[in-house]
Amino acid sequence: METIAHSAVCSYIQNIKLLAWANQIGTGHLDDFQDIYSLIELQQDEGIAGIHCLDYFAGLPKYIRKC
Repeated sequence: METIAHSAVCSYIQNIKLLAWANQIGTGHLDDFQDIYSLIELQQDEGIAGIHCLDYFAGLPKYIRKC
């Protein structure tokens, strides 16, 4: 069950990033969650999958790297 939930969260995050880029909103992520853990109260069975920052960017990059 955890694998299915993890996959669903990853897909959701990817879709948010794609939707943001389609609307000329840049995305980034935070790697260090320690400050966040001190700000919010998580239950024992909860965790953080990722934290993404959204912001408008000045222009499109000259190229977009394809996967």
